Amino acid sequence: MAQISSTEFGGSVAMNQNFGTLVGLKHGLLLESPHETKLLLPHAAVCRYDKGNHCTVHLDLSDLRDPALFVYSLRADLWELRGQRDRVASLYLAMLHAMTSHVLRDPFTLQTGTERAVSLLRSARVRGNLCSGPDDAEQGMEQSILLEIAALSPNRQIEKNRPEVVSFPLPGLCAHEGLAFLARDAIVEIAEHQHLVGVDCCLEAVQECNELCGELQQRAYARSRDVYGLPGCLTDEEEASMKASNLPVWREALADSDGSEAARSVASSVFLPLQAQLQLMKPALKDILLTKEPLQGFSKDCLEDAPISDWQNTLSQSQVSLRDLWIGLYQAAMRKKEDKFGLLLAYTAFKWPDFTGYLQMLGTICVNREMFMHWTVPQHAEYEKPDQRGFNPRQVRSIIQNHLKVFDEPRPQMPTRREQEQADVEFEKRRNKHEQSCAETCRRIESRVHQAFISWLRKIPYDCQDEMITQPASLKDELNNLMEQWWKAHELHEFLTGVVETYAALEFQRPSPTLEVQLHQAQPPCPAKHDFSLPEPSPSELEPLRLEEEQWETGQPQSGMSMDPPSCSGQRRCPELALWKDEKYAAINKALQEPLQASWELAHKEKMNQISHDYFPRNLEKNLQDALEEVLVDREDAWKRVVQALEGRGRLDDLVRRSGLHARPTPLTVLPRLLSESDGQLKEIIGSFAVSLRAEQRMRRCLRLMQNPDMSVWLAKELQPSSSGCVGWSPSEYPGWLLLEVDNDFCIREHQAMVAKEMICANENQLLQLNMGEGKTAVIVPMLLAALADGSNLLRITVLSSLCFSNSADWQLKLGGLLGKKIYPLYCRRDLHIDKVAAQRMRRYVEKIRAGGHVVVTVPEHRLSLENKAIELAWKGDEEASRELHLLLEDLKRARDIVDESDDIFHAKYQLIYTLGNCREVDGGSLRWRVAACVLASVAKHAATLAETFQTNAILLEPGGVEYEFPESLRLTSGATDASTTQASCYQHLCKLIVDDFLNGAHQISVRLRADERVSFERSVLLAELHDEPWLQLPAEIQPLAYLLRGLLSNEVLLLALTKRYRVEYGVHSTAACRYAVPYRAKDVAAERTEFGHPDVAILLTYLTYYRGGLEEAYVKEVLDKLAQKTQDQAAAIYEEWTSEMGDDMPSELRLWSGINLADPKLVREMVKKIRKHRRVVDFWLDQIVFPLEAKCFDQKLVSTAWDLCRADHVTTGFSGTDDASLLLLLTISQKNLRDLNHTNGIVLRNLLQEENDAYFSLPPSAAANGASLLAEIYKSSSPINVVLDSGAWATDMTNEELAQKWLGSRNDMEAVVYFGAGNRMLVVNKAGLVTPLALSPYETNLQKCLIYLDDIHTRGSDFRLSAGTRAAVTLGRGMQKDKLVQTCMRMRLLGNGHSVCFYASDEVDRQIKACRPPSSGTVVPRGKGTLASRGKLHHLPAILSWCLANTAKSTAEKLPYWASQGMTQFCKKRAYERFNYQDADELGLLADACAQREVIALAEMYGHGRVQEPIPTVVEAMYQQRQQCLDCPIAVAEDICKIMDHVEELGANVLCAASLLHEEQERELEAEQEEETQVERPAAAVPAAPKLSRGLVELAFLGHTEETFLSLDSAVQQTTFGHLASWSVELCVTPDFVKTVADKGHTDHYLRPVVWLLQGRAKQVVISNFEAEAVARTFRKEGDCAQLCLIVPRIWAYQTLASSVPVPLAVEVFAGCLTTPSATLWPKSAASWD
Repeated sequence: MAQISSTEFGGSVAMNQNFGTLVGLKHGLLLESPHETKLLLPHAAVCRYDKGNHCTVHLDLSDLRDPALFVYSLRADLWELRGQRDRVASLYLAMLHAMTSHVLRDPFTLQTGTERAVSLLRSARVRGNLCSGPDDAEQGMEQSILLEIAALSPNRQIEKNRPEVVSFPLPGLCAHEGLAFLARDAIVEIAEHQHLVGVDCCLEAVQECNELCGELQQRAYARSRDVYGLPGCLTDEEEASMKASNLPVWREALADSDGSEAARSVASSVFLPLQAQLQLMKPALKDILLTKEPLQGFSKDCLEDAPISDWQNTLSQSQVSLRDLWIGLYQAAMRKKEDKFGLLLAYTAFKWPDFTGYLQMLGTICVNREMFMHWTVPQHAEYEKPDQRGFNPRQVRSIIQNHLKVFDEPRPQMPTRREQEQADVEFEKRRNKHEQSCAETCRRIESRVHQAFISWLRKIPYDCQDEMITQPASLKDELNNLMEQWWKAHELHEFLTGVVETYAALEFQRPSPTLEVQLHQAQPPCPAKHDFSLPEPSPSELEPLRLEEEQWETGQPQSGMSMDPPSCSGQRRCPELALWKDEKYAAINKALQEPLQASWELAHKEKMNQISHDYFPRNLEKNLQDALEEVLVDREDAWKRVVQALEGRGRLDDLVRRSGLHARPTPLTVLPRLLSESDGQLKEIIGSFAVSLRAEQRMRRCLRLMQNPDMSVWLAKELQPSSSGCVGWSPSEYPGWLLLEVDNDFCIREHQAMVAKEMICANENQLLQLNMGEGKTAVIVPMLLAALADGSNLLRITVLSSLCFSNSADWQLKLGGLLGKKIYPLYCRRDLHIDKVAAQRMRRYVEKIRAGGHVVVTVPEHRLSLENKAIELAWKGDEEASRELHLLLEDLKRARDIVDESDDIFHAKYQLIYTLGNCREVDGGSLRWRVAACVLASVAKHAATLAETFQTNAILLEPGGVEYEFPESLRLTSGATDASTTQASCYQHLCKLIVDDFLNGAHQISVRLRADERVSFERSVLLAELHDEPWLQLPAEIQPLAYLLRGLLSNEVLLLALTKRYRVEYGVHSTAACRYAVPYRAKDVAAERTEFGHPDVAILLTYLTYYRGGLEEAYVKEVLDKLAQKTQDQAAAIYEEWTSEMGDDMPSELRLWSGINLADPKLVREMVKKIRKHRRVVDFWLDQIVFPLEAKCFDQKLVSTAWDLCRADHVTTGFSGTDDASLLLLLTISQKNLRDLNHTNGIVLRNLLQEENDAYFSLPPSAAANGASLLAEIYKSSSPINVVLDSGAWATDMTNEELAQKWLGSRNDMEAVVYFGAGNRMLVVNKAGLVTPLALSPYETNLQKCLIYLDDIHTRGSDFRLSAGTRAAVTLGRGMQKDKLVQTCMRMRLLGNGHSVCFYASDEVDRQIKACRPPSSGTVVPRGKGTLASRGKLHHLPAILSWCLANTAKSTAEKLPYWASQGMTQFCKKRAYERFNYQDADELGLLADACAQREVIALAEMYGHGRVQEPIPTVVEAMYQQRQQCLDCPIAVAEDICKIMDHVEELGANVLCAASLLHEEQERELEAEQEEETQVERPAAAVPAAPKLSRGLVELAFLGHTEETFLSLDSAVQQTTFGHLASWSVELCVTPDFVKTVADKGHTDHYLRPVVWLLQGRAKQVVISNFEAEAVARTFRKEGDCAQLCLIVPRIWAYQTLASSVPVPLAVEVFAGCLTTPSATLWPKSAASWD
């Protein structure tokens, strides 16, 4: 019969679709191959239909969910269905098991569907707060499935006067109440995590689950507990969680509360012998009762005599608290009814377990009531404010003032000024007299009340009659009520004081009563699972075989096979490794190349085996099959011995099995006992079975690999003796490793065990190196987690943020099964609100993880943020929260730390800055960004000339483009060797052109200088190394401009900005509110919540970002709205200036502002397309909207660096595939590679430097390095390229998905492309455009039909098993270092043994590589099948490697001062913690001040000095001299600092750098802006006055003089409340129309007209209104004739540009709101310059 095969999933459709579980499921497809079986299940809504004794379960295929399909593996060795690497798949499987459950066990799993669902729900694979980040949205799908699972439990409801109503969605024995409880626990975990990161989006899900987990459900579970049997019962911890109160998960009561334990401890205070009582607790009784909240007092009811149902009703009321019941309980304690009172207290303890101490106190009072008889309860039923027991004058005055007469006389309005002034004086006298009378009355009544209180009177004995009191009787009643309230509180305080003092003095010497109490229960308590004590088998029955003991100790199976790989023939000789040496960094190059040469020589002493399918014997498959059959027999025998050992032979054992209470052993339930079993003999039997099972899995893996000839190398690795299992380690020593192998179907190799054991046994901080592809992340890290997460110390692993989610998901899958370890994240960022309660919650969260033996996974950014947050809270004055966070940091110091990819994480680039202090404008204000815009305008203007002069040796410029847009691809090249000279010449020439533009008036900011000032200006701006400070010779007004241009040009801020790559090194954050340019980690990967630390770098890169990316539609609308707010003439002038530059590119109907209808969306969208990249439009938007709000600076900062990631006070171990970063390693950790692995670097180079990898292609000078050119080059390749490793970040013109789809469209032989998408998730897109997570796709285990694209950031740490013969394209990018080169190439795990790479370089990189070509003609390398019979020479690889090493040396030298600076920061912080105790609230503020650093924000301080090139040691020493005060000790005695200085001297003695470092790479995390809501009282509506042209105004404008008189300047404010303060003595007038704004009479405070226009005649200066300005504007004949009309703009900054060239009187500027005097030096080019 013909079979239907699957090309995507492999295998064929099984003839028999019954696989022994999920019985009744009508949808799904079973695929089988010789050694593997898969189940395909659609992801859809599930419905169950019962028909008699049978059920069918259907999936609604018309409504598929995302993802649409799950793939499950049938693990016949473990009797389970195994989901993919996604916990949604496991949750969905749990729901299907529950829906298909029956009373009989499934044949495949030997468990019922309900038991399997319960097992999956408690599995660590679906628990733990695993997510990709604080904002992960995928948890919504998990919540949905968990709610569906919870709904499968019986729904029990009870209504008033009606019996309990129960609905069963499943048959009675299958509808397990535990499903709802376990689902709720899982949702609570998610909610707990979300609350920790400041998100509460699943509270509704928690509430919905709580409704299914009420008391009725708890009672039903208790009744049915025995029926479920041990397999279906909840664990003790789960049952305790089930009984917990249904409150929000972060309530303090849920942290450590247990109602039964509280009840026992409370009952013991009444019934147990006093000598046996716990230590007397002294609760703060008065603190909880004497608060400002109302308190229930004396009660006439006897609560203890009421029925228990009344207790429940009373205690279940939401508004009732123990505080309200305490006095009533005290009354009950004094009534000599110990039995009922003890029961009442125990019942109450279930409700409020957190108040056990207060209930124990009542129990003690009950037993010793005779000692409390004289303390009777005051006879008051309620206390309004129990905390106010004394005379409070503030309260008295408040009551009196509410009854005082109000002065409501209106202010008189007189016709003349003199009469008005006289009336105002009289009015103020009357108001002052009234206020004095009120104050006297208030003092008199207050004095009488005080006299009555101190005279022990409860009421005042006289009336409150007074002429200033409106209602004397009401006042007296309120004062008497206040007096009564005080006396009640006083009596309560006296009562409580006596009770507390008596309780504290109580001595426990009374003989104990012999009273026993049996609490009422609905049924006898069900014994716990561990109460089923099975008799131990006799020694004869469990006598271990010697073979089992040997297997347990050695881990070697009885059967199996191994095969040594074929040995190399011929002589193994080490060829020469010829590398180019950069003499500029000689010491660093020597430190890099000498170990590399030694490792190269060691590597060539190792065998290099060329494996292919032909090397294996022909009968290998038969031998493997025979070995598998032998292993199967051994495994079956071992399992029989396990079952016999577990079942026992006693009569009770048989009875338990028959009753169904005893679980039938399965591998999933038996194997975990290796971790906890105390019986050594039983552990040996189970261990022997595990060893046999692992051997079976190995044989099956080999047979699967045999089916694919392309997997020959992987087969050879499996057959090696070192992969047979337990080589170098023993299962008896590391049982978790054996379970890890069995659960995940792999074998731990010898070198993996060696590295893991070295890290486990480490007692100091150290780093190891292991080759890429040797299983560091996939195998060794899980081994470490299995061995070290034992509950004694917290285990924390730090990973790169780009790999956090994928690595965590992989570890959760591998550790969450038999090992049962959960993966939890630990987040901290600045915008999280952390107070004392939140910090305590974080501590409990971490402690829960430690106690459970689970694992914390975090990233460097969050660890550094936690360090800063603790200090920031102290700096802000929140000492309690800061202390709690410091305690958390102390807890984390006791953790065991593991660091993956350590060379990248401990790099000097990892630092985080918190800005502190008040946010303020950057020094220079708008001049700062306007100068930057002018500089970039000059760059655009001269770009074509520079490109023609210097060509591509110094500048990259794509031809074409329009003048009004910034050149799309303009970038200065960062050349190497001789190219750097060309680049320097180009940059100097550009700077000179920019300065000439400023001096020649080419920009909107022009400079007027004398000849000598011009020379000083040019020297200040263009020369870096200056000692005479020529900028001080410039006028004060021009110095800020000189500082700015000096910083941008001679300090090379502009050079830095123009050499960075857009979308690779900077860009905008797509989701952040900030519109500034931010640093990028890699292509399209923005650093979260960070910004560039240098303000001018940030401003320049922000301009370049929007020049190149354009404005979004919303931003263009902001521009248009801003224009619409201006006057019609201003808006038209600005807009038409933009459109005039565009010419025919702008349609004629859009060229005039008057023709723009902003309400027309179609027209607006058309405008957006036309002007979104217009340089002046971008300038306007940034200048008017963005920079005024977001250009900010701060006085201080907190810095945490990589030095904070590794402390000397606890053990940190880590590893990486490269060790190039060891030259900049922290002093607290050392690189200690294993001696047996010293050849690692050499092996990597040996595999790379092969002739098949020497293919190299470069782009022509005219071609841009982008995704389109990359694909075009790939299409030309003669051999197919199936993998693109874009380490050079070429694809900046398209997204990863766009490139993947375009690439796939050209390959008819491929079905899909794998790439990384948002959230660092591995995705796969097929030809239909369907995007699916790789973990949930058919291609997860078979990539033969897939192309792979890895962007820049994911060329490190990503792992794929690719077929032999696969070829990859590697892009080379500017500044690529050696570690990135080898990390990228080693994504091809079989490099040099079946995989190959080819390289692609841009023209810029190509020239740099050619300059680094070694002097020899090439490196001699072996060629052929492992022999040196034929030799060839490499032409390109030595040059590429030399270029990368040169970049590594250069980067090391550049980072050396920053590394030293970070070390000093760490030592200053360490010294601060030694001086101040963080647990002392008074010293926390001093600690924060000591840790905070001053921020350089003044222009003169940043740029007002020479930038001299000095040796790095000199620069570092000067830096340390400035920080000596932080250490309180001389540098000479600081041992660590001396080590840093010595290291800097060793590597950088001959390397020069700028004495003033440009900290452009500092990234900082800003404090979240707090929105403050204030209530503002707006002025009432007024009638506007009709505009009127003042007499004589036209004459003044036309002739320059007039005989008419105008109003004085103080007339403009005469009608205001502050008019009497105006006294102007200047010759300045205003027109009546300027003064008259509203027709209403009254004050005009809110209706003053702004000063905008000044009409200047020959002898008169008149401030006029807008109406009058428009009227007289047309009378001017020409500029400068008779009169002038001046535009007035208030001056905010000393160097702000003027709006008019006509000098304006100082009085006018002051009246207009100027804050500084005008400048006569800086002038705009036009009146409409920026506004």
